[in-house]
Amino acid sequence: MLVFERGSAVSGKEKEKAQKISSEEILSCGTSLTIADAESLYQRLKTLLSGETAVVIEAHEIEVIDTAAIQLLGAFVQEAGSHGISGKWKMPSAALRTSAHRMDMESLLMLEAA
Repeated sequence: MLVFERGSAVSGKEKEKAQKISSEEILSCGTSLTIADAESLYQRLKTLLSGETAVVIEAHEIEVIDTAAIQLLGAFVQEAGSHGISGKWKMPSAALRTSAHRMDMESLLMLEAA
């Protein structure tokens, strides 16, 4: 089952080092995830599902997120769980939490524990 939890902030050097660890894949969300980003986000998530490594979703920079992106992330969390891929949220932003709450998707995204 996929378990998402809050991660701590890391410096640039630590982040670079963490991205090199083969046991984790880092998904950096950037500042905006909208319908315009849906295709590229879908492709990144699909690639992560084809692997066997844990996934860390860095969501602390998200300022704008729309329904399409929330739905893609929700589908990813559920699908990853069914594939036995572990993962965690790394500091989900207030914008992500607010949007997920408004859409009643916190549980699907497993943000309650993050």
